[in-house]
Amino acid sequence: MNEEENLKRNLVPFADESEADFVLRESDMSEENFKRQFYYVYRVRIDTIQPRVEAKARLQLGKDKKLTELQNMKKGEEVFVAGTILKKMKYRPSVLYEFADEDQELPETLEGGVSLSAEDDILELEDDRQIVKLRGNVNAGKFTTGFVLGFYGHQVQDNYFEVKEVILPEVVPQLEWPLVKQDSYVLFVSGLSLTTDSRKNALVITGLNLLCRWISGELYFSDEEEDIIQNMSRVIFAGESMSLFKGEEFSKATTLTLDTEDLAPELITELDDIFSRFSSILPVDLMPGKGDPTNDLWPQQPIPRVIFQKSIKNEKSFRTVTNPYKFKLADIQFVGTSGENVSNMVNLTRDMSSLDVMQESLECGLIAPTAPDSVDAFPFRNKDPFIINELPHVFFGGNQKQLDHRMAHIGNDGAKVLLLALPQFSESYSVALLNIRTMEVTEYNFSPS
Repeated sequence: MNEEENLKRNLVPFADESEADFVLRESDMSEENFKRQFYYVYRVRIDTIQPRVEAKARLQLGKDKKLTELQNMKKGEEVFVAGTILKKMKYRPSVLYEFADEDQELPETLEGGVSLSAEDDILELEDDRQIVKLRGNVNAGKFTTGFVLGFYGHQVQDNYFEVKEVILPEVVPQLEWPLVKQDSYVLFVSGLSLTTDSRKNALVITGLNLLCRWISGELYFSDEEEDIIQNMSRVIFAGESMSLFKGEEFSKATTLTLDTEDLAPELITELDDIFSRFSSILPVDLMPGKGDPTNDLWPQQPIPRVIFQKSIKNEKSFRTVTNPYKFKLADIQFVGTSGENVSNMVNLTRDMSSLDVMQESLECGLIAPTAPDSVDAFPFRNKDPFIINELPHVFFGGNQKQLDHRMAHIGNDGAKVLLLALPQFSESYSVALLNIRTMEVTEYNFSPS
């Protein structure tokens, strides 16, 4: 079937909105920046989000409740305090292997992974001058280091604060949901995870070939599927296309240049063939993720297009983009990541699913609250690119254990966001198809067996 002759694509308007937040400037990558600690990032975070916490406190506690600095608390007096959360954990990521060597059993996450959160984890609250330990009506298993939150309660000892109420930040505004008049679809593929294991690669590539034949119109089985294919407007590859580069060459990269001698040419060739085929059919956006050939520090910059010699011939339809990635389709605003932020939060909390931590991130105004603590990030001086200043309509995270989604209500003003956890293709052979008119999510499986 000749795709150009037989399939008329009904594409919708698209805009990449990542430039302001996630594209690095030369000043961000200077050697001087890497001599600094992350004080400035947290300073920007506090200065931006704490006023939102104070605004929420006025609604939740009453206008007469003013912020009290930790050093000015009086024992037994009911006060409102705010600051940055620090989570003291028995099982930090750096000691995971030590405990594993001792056959120590770690609890599982809801998705079946390893949870590093324990019952005796302690939350601390830090403001500019003091730190206190939190106890009482606060669930340490729900939060991670990096959130900016408020608490109402009283000091019970010099370094303990008894919490009566938790105060989240005021939710940021959301653009009005646009009216999309016709069905239009965006396809999400995540975690190809090609490695030096040729047998595993062959299975993944076979599955991708089936997917490619389907979106080209060769494998549809009904009029409904033909309609879906004709109205498919974009493919998003949401990170971790390769599981080869684990950060030694790139984790501390301070430039965006890439030595092609460091690359595995056979894997690049296979990926280039894949992306070339897909981008000859539909517009393709390729996000980086852990293991991909770009900087390891967040926000990750686009994988250099030059390494994909076939794909770049499809100049207008093949794009390499940032991670996180922000864009609009038919005025629907998307924000998404390769999923490292999501998986990290799931591992550092208890009884929280991928969707739970994604919703919590939106409610607290941070795409990646654990950056730079346990998700490596650039030591910015004047900004924190992970602060959310406007709620998206769709928030997605790649490389999760399974496909999951829900329409979440954020705050009390009627804002709703579609949360979308994407499965890892190399494990599931599944992709997610989103109808941006109805917000219906459908899983399609292209298992080679």
